[in-house]
Amino acid sequence: MRWWVRHVGGWTPTGPVDADLDPGSVSLYLDTASHALKARVKYPNGTLKTATIALI
Repeated sequence: MRWWVRHVGGWTPTGPVDADLDPGSVSLYLDTASHALKARVKYPNGTLKTATIALI
């Protein structure tokens, strides 16, 4: 599995474009509207899922 964090002058409030994720990769991003850290995952078979960690 390959990990990468999208970083452009600070955390971006939007997730990565699905086409930018390679199979077997993860992207982390900060959702400031919902106060959450999110992880977008693309499995080797192409399935996409999002995990949300609430920031309290």
